[in-house]
Amino acid sequence: MNKPVKIGILGGMGPMATSFLFDRVVRHTRAERDQDHVDLVIVNRATMPDRTQAIRNGQSKPIVEQAVADCRAMEGMGVEYIAIPCNTSHYFFDEIQQQVGAELIHMVRETVRFAMKDCPGLKKLGIMATDGTIMADVYGKECRALGIEPVYPSDERQKDVMHLIYEEVKKGERGEEDRFYRVVSELTAKGCERIALACTELSYFRQYYTLPSYVIDSTDVLVRCIIEKAGKTYME
Repeated sequence: MNKPVKIGILGGMGPMATSFLFDRVVRHTRAERDQDHVDLVIVNRATMPDRTQAIRNGQSKPIVEQAVADCRAMEGMGVEYIAIPCNTSHYFFDEIQQQVGAELIHMVRETVRFAMKDCPGLKKLGIMATDGTIMADVYGKECRALGIEPVYPSDERQKDVMHLIYEEVKKGERGEEDRFYRVVSELTAKGCERIALACTELSYFRQYYTLPSYVIDSTDVLVRCIIEKAGKTYME
């Protein structure tokens, strides 16, 4: 009998997104009994400093130090892979990975790859993300490495994205559908064949609405990666 692969989740950024991720992993793992599910260790580090603010002011040290400490603690519990359900935090990805033995799952890179598979010949990928993710060009770097043009919302529509994330979903609200579609309409008008929900709060928003098939959810991509890394079967 093969030893189960244990997966770590460095969460709390935010807590609702972490809870949602865990729920999705359970729901999408093909299982007939408890023992068929993924062994997970979850650290809900809700007190982690705001990632967008850290990118803006250049104060990344507290985030990296805490992330490394939490990852090492999970390693001590036998974790082999670690997922971080926060797109913005991937700005610090390389710095964290260099100090951690377990393999970190690159949520952003996997999302861009999934978009390519979902749309062969993809030329433009729309990005709905926090100011920090956009400012750091986290998705842009991964897109350009694969020959895809990243497309960001205008300043006005980016305000809509940030309002959805910080003033609605993070405060426990469902999120305003009209505000969401103002952004989507602009990105499709710019020629985007796919649009990435590049913030886990937007993934949470998605559960309340039926979104177009061209919208790619980064949390769903991460869920699939977690299940497959654990040697389990992803179930639609």
